[in-house]
Amino acid sequence: MKKKLIAAAASVFFIVACGDDNSSSANNDETVYSVSTSGTYTVDKAKQLLIITPDDAVDACVQDGNDFSWESLSPTDNVDSIEFELTGDTLVLYPNHTVHGDIYVGDNNGDIEGSWTNTGCYHDKDNPQATCDDAFKAISLSFSKGIIKKEIEYFFDKYLEDIEKAVYTNSLFMPTLYGILAGQIDYIFPSFPSLLQINKETTKNNEAAIKDNNIKIIETSKTSQTFSIGEKTYTFKVNKVELNYEKNGLLSADLSLEVSSGSTTCTGSYTQKVVNKDLCKAKPETDLEKIRNGFLPDSKRGSQSRVVDFYTVSNVPEFNNCLKSIAVD
Repeated sequence: MKKKLIAAAASVFFIVACGDDNSSSANNDETVYSVSTSGTYTVDKAKQLLIITPDDAVDACVQDGNDFSWESLSPTDNVDSIEFELTGDTLVLYPNHTVHGDIYVGDNNGDIEGSWTNTGCYHDKDNPQATCDDAFKAISLSFSKGIIKKEIEYFFDKYLEDIEKAVYTNSLFMPTLYGILAGQIDYIFPSFPSLLQINKETTKNNEAAIKDNNIKIIETSKTSQTFSIGEKTYTFKVNKVELNYEKNGLLSADLSLEVSSGSTTCTGSYTQKVVNKDLCKAKPETDLEKIRNGFLPDSKRGSQSRVVDFYTVSNVPEFNNCLKSIAVD
């Protein structure tokens, strides 16, 4: 089993302080988690930066070199900067100075002051076409006289409804699976959460992978698929998908699937837990370079440290080796 502490990309302001979250029940008995954060901000117009200081301290798991510690991160130690683009009534924010920006709209006549609503769409600096996800959360921002407030509502029941209807055989998981079994891909299998990535683009990728790898689909459903490559026949099956939104908006998951051919069955498993104080003490068995993103400015250390959001356990290497053992020659 491979165990990892996984850092998720999140700017300081968007880390939720303890005690800021609450839940409410909508009229249709749907549970909605609401999260509020606030802080102060200044604008560096020359560098297109929002300089944000959160109001509250947050408890978090922080990586410093090979060590992990549960710390209270004070506002003054965590002044953050977020790149932005403002064009008319559209505001794009780039947390952690990445190329992927969250798109907000408002009626502010080109002024950052005022109210902004997240569109659920993302802008990539390397791709002029925006990408949009299904709206499982509603995000609003307000800027007024140096004060910034953020409100998030998580609609987990709606997310679960969509997952229950999900066609896993159209997920991002499948193209790599086809490539490995066809002997065209030799690197380690991607993360199991790709099983939950399903949209029009992944469907197109699957269609292309089926054609490129000479896949013949024999039978398919939402959770299983039987197909052949050459003279070999394979069966893919999703055994378990259990998901839960924590009140801070982070997702825990427990996934299990299998791929079989002849008398050999390869079983893959993945568990993702939201890190708490006890899990923060756990030591990964793999090299820390594979812990990705999650950079947090830390003035105490005079460098970048990492906030770790997830602790994961999976059998990726064993699963990958098993798949290669049943791949076509």
